[in-house]
Amino acid sequence: MDINSEQGGGSVHSEPFSFTGTGAEFFRIWVVNISLSIITLGIYSAWAKVRTKSYFYGNTHLEGNTFAYLASPVAILKGRVIALLFVLALTTASEIYPLIGVAMTLFVLAIIPWLIVRSLRFNATYTAYRNVRFNFVGGWSEAAMAFGVWPLLSLLTIGVLFPLALCRQQQFIVGNSAYGTSTFDFEVPAARFYRICLLALGIIILGVMITAAIEQGPVAGLLLAFTYLVAFAFFRAHLFNITYAGASLNGHGFKPSMTTAGMGLLYFTNMVAMIVTLGLFYPWARIRTAQYMANSLNACLVEPLDQFVAAEAARVNALGEELGDMLDLDISL
Repeated sequence: MDINSEQGGGSVHSEPFSFTGTGAEFFRIWVVNISLSIITLGIYSAWAKVRTKSYFYGNTHLEGNTFAYLASPVAILKGRVIALLFVLALTTASEIYPLIGVAMTLFVLAIIPWLIVRSLRFNATYTAYRNVRFNFVGGWSEAAMAFGVWPLLSLLTIGVLFPLALCRQQQFIVGNSAYGTSTFDFEVPAARFYRICLLALGIIILGVMITAAIEQGPVAGLLLAFTYLVAFAFFRAHLFNITYAGASLNGHGFKPSMTTAGMGLLYFTNMVAMIVTLGLFYPWARIRTAQYMANSLNACLVEPLDQFVAAEAARVNALGEELGDMLDLDISL
């Protein structure tokens, strides 16, 4: 539908995201993935990851087209083998030569920002929409600030700077993501992150106070569990909303509509079904979550998406960028 608002001089056209996967379909994929991963002692897990992501991406629709996950299972397997060998070396060194183990541990902590950048770039590079790939252009120093310095400052201030650290992390992830040659913009004031964090904390404090005022027992325990569920659902829903509402791409934006009630009900029903089925409901829980997230998001387009996608494809081809060759392994799980 067309929204009668103006952005950049033109009317904004709203297109909903949708997800068409089903629990029954994903259950079959999930069972095969687990079975083959066990039989192959974990080797098939790389193929399982690609099958899972390909299914979810391929069932996510926008304007009649789906997304695609293009990573190679071999690249993922190589990354996991390297990570496993490194962990084994670290464990062995710590047992035999404690000082070397300490040095290797410090080394791991030092390269965490690099690992984060590499993982984000891998997943973005091997994600495509209408044959145009995404990309991630963030650097190691930015990641070190977002995921090292700011969290440390948050700890040193007993959580006072946590919302600001969260804001910086979202700015780093979204602001360095790109579609083709166009980089996303992210403009959300830190005050909005403080607001949702303080309100979530307020929900918890209120729930704890009410629980403390009544007699201890099953009712108090259930009330406390309900409090944490509401606080977490509130935080996740509003973080989703402010993140997508603050993101834009060459004038195109997003209109999120996730609610605390919707997220809380989703979490609660999924949790109950998982307990009742001893975990067998997991595929349906993943599907229901993906459907809810897609249904909670619209793309706000200032021009026909076909024109934008075609322009990005032309720019990528003109630059001769083969983004798929930028990385040859995945270090993420």
